[in-house]
Amino acid sequence: MPRCPGCFVMLTMTNYGGVNVKTCNSCFGTWISRVSLMHIVRAVEPPDAGPDTPSLKDLAALVTEGHNKRRFPCPECRQQMTIDRLHPMIPVDMQFCGKCAYVWLDVGKLAMTQRLYHALTNSTDPKIIEIRERYALASLGMEVQKERMPAIGGAAAGALGQAMRYPTPYGVGGGFDLNTLVGMLDF
Repeated sequence: MPRCPGCFVMLTMTNYGGVNVKTCNSCFGTWISRVSLMHIVRAVEPPDAGPDTPSLKDLAALVTEGHNKRRFPCPECRQQMTIDRLHPMIPVDMQFCGKCAYVWLDVGKLAMTQRLYHALTNSTDPKIIEIRERYALASLGMEVQKERMPAIGGAAAGALGQAMRYPTPYGVGGGFDLNTLVGMLDF
């Protein structure tokens, strides 16, 4: 069993939404395959909103407080992981291992990502709808640019590739930090 990349405690296997994940009993981080992460985030049923479920604001405070800004080595292969987001509209940073296809999430980030995904895809707020539409249009524009990429060549292709990393006019996360987005979605 691998060790936590932050506090080096042996990870333990737990079940989250019907999927086996490895968690740290010290910092409560989660080690999960990218496929399992997508399965959990895109689950048909939204996360349980029972009486013990924290509000989005409480969860955002936990995620912000527990966020680790330094890059960790992969618990499996020890390769340095990269910090990125699962989706540009969801302002939750995660650490990805390109070699093992696993993801490290600090405390609360798995639940926050799942809740934000469901809130963003089901929101009727006009500003959220506008962000979704702009992102969809920008993504379509990126696909067109990718098709033209071989014809561009050189430095222009490099600059375009960098710009394509942030496809919406609002930038990553739709121009919102986690707390701003949660404030808009907290119903």
